[in-house]
Amino acid sequence: MRIITFAVNNYKSFRDSPQRSLTKGFNVVVGANNAGKTALAEALSLNFSSRPHRSLATAPTPGAVLNPESSIDLTFELDPGEIIDVLSTVNATFFVPATDQGTFNPELEIQAFREFCASTILLDCHFVGPNCTSAQLRHHVGLPVGATFNGPELRVNAETREFEVVTYRNGLQYSQQIGMQLAGILRQMVYMFRAERLNLAQFGYGPDRILLPDASNLAQVLNVLQANPSRFDALNGYLTTILPDIRRVILVPIPGNLVRVDLWSVDPKLEREDLAVPLADSGTGIGQVLAVLYVVLTSNYPRTIIIDEPQSFLHPGAVRKLIGILNSIPQHQYIVTTHSPGVVTAADLGKLLRVRKVQSESQVDELDVGEAEGLRVLLTEVGARLGDVFGADSVLWVEGRTEELCYPVILTQVAGRQLLGAVILGVEHTSDFEGRHTRTVYRIYQRLTSAGSLLPPALGFIFDREGRTQKDREDLGRESQGAVQFLRRRMFENYLLEPAAIASVVNGIDGFRDSNVSEPEIADWIRRQRNGTPEADWLVEVDGARLLQELFAGFSETRANYDKVEYGLALTNWIATNRPQHFTEIADLLCSALDRDPTPG
Repeated sequence: MRIITFAVNNYKSFRDSPQRSLTKGFNVVVGANNAGKTALAEALSLNFSSRPHRSLATAPTPGAVLNPESSIDLTFELDPGEIIDVLSTVNATFFVPATDQGTFNPELEIQAFREFCASTILLDCHFVGPNCTSAQLRHHVGLPVGATFNGPELRVNAETREFEVVTYRNGLQYSQQIGMQLAGILRQMVYMFRAERLNLAQFGYGPDRILLPDASNLAQVLNVLQANPSRFDALNGYLTTILPDIRRVILVPIPGNLVRVDLWSVDPKLEREDLAVPLADSGTGIGQVLAVLYVVLTSNYPRTIIIDEPQSFLHPGAVRKLIGILNSIPQHQYIVTTHSPGVVTAADLGKLLRVRKVQSESQVDELDVGEAEGLRVLLTEVGARLGDVFGADSVLWVEGRTEELCYPVILTQVAGRQLLGAVILGVEHTSDFEGRHTRTVYRIYQRLTSAGSLLPPALGFIFDREGRTQKDREDLGRESQGAVQFLRRRMFENYLLEPAAIASVVNGIDGFRDSNVSEPEIADWIRRQRNGTPEADWLVEVDGARLLQELFAGFSETRANYDKVEYGLALTNWIATNRPQHFTEIADLLCSALDRDPTPG
């Protein structure tokens, strides 16, 4: 389940927004303070009260009567067959308008509805505050609002997962049709976590497994979760990853038939219960993190999870790690509002939206995710890196800008790992690492990234071996205690010499050549450059960057030059998707570096 389109009307700073789209995975909403990000999150949560928009457009004169209703139009999307999962969770019957309102054939009705549910389902809804006033399954039997209808009462058999007819009813109300029932169920599958301190420290005993919308029963559901050791351990593991000072969450019975959340900051093996700290006496963001992790880990079906301004209750490094964990659990739809660039760079962006104020009205614009990546390239060009480094746990320094952008792609798509709290950054001037200044500059970078708590320590350095003798490489590796490593091939571009990838990239360049370039053409050209040298040896020693420059210039008749950053990233994306084994060496090197202990000594 996910929300795929929305339009907010007459709510707080939103007067009449146009329809915008969302996607599965990460949707990041950016904007300045007071732009309307939180108002948008509240509307999408489907748990808001009417707060009419106030501006000269709606109140041109003092005393003007405002439209009292705030609303949101949105469309839910369910994958084929997902509606059965949703309906089976509530263990209730539902009414389906008959395809023929005059006659009824049970077998045909069930068959028709079963076939309908086997496809992707779209549910168009109109919510006024928390109340759904209209909901219609698209491409199904349409009913005007307020109409009565005839149809079967169905239920899902929990064992066979088949639809069964309970009875047939005439004169049913519009509010009883399945679209309205489904809208009510899906509304409960949307969670919003607000940027505020919540009272989550204790709650009464009970069997509930569903976290309330305000997360007030967190202690109760966590207490129930302990009966599932695997999931409870996973929650504790994720919490420690995000907030390393917390070693364990426990639930403690207290008078009044209540249960309390306590946090251990010491190794549980020490059995020091006296050192446990109640959640109520702990940091503001811990309760929100626990609530988010609980929903993510215990939801058997996809949900929409809205997190408002996570950087307002979490340190930037903790935000990075939370986003990294959510990246690794992609079944849910995430909507995160932020004014922090760290969230944008940490998330596997599916959609990037910007909220801004224009003459007292909030407007939502959809930004191109590719352009956002291009902005990162531009910032790298001008050396704007402090924002990327600040709040990270550690830094892996690499050869340059190309590797800074490409290595995270390899790590994620080939190695299947997330950076979590680490960042990969290109060294400004790798030539400084050559020759007699190598050790001096290495020590400067090492001191820079291990001095104090504002900047993170260096995990290591991964460089091309070009321009460095075998002895230089061995000496620097020994002096750095293994922190400095070199690619086996001469340079990163040597891993990009894949004919199919090159053909795909050059054919996507406007005006590259009058006709498309074929993979065999490129393969034949590369084979001629080898001049009889075995391919494995040639790929190690060739000047890959120069070769790509010559290839682009030759095939385009000098109309296109090889841009290391732009086209290197495009080639990396293609190879990581289609020939991931070609990057195995680099993936292993990255994992080895990320597994190093960055602390001195």
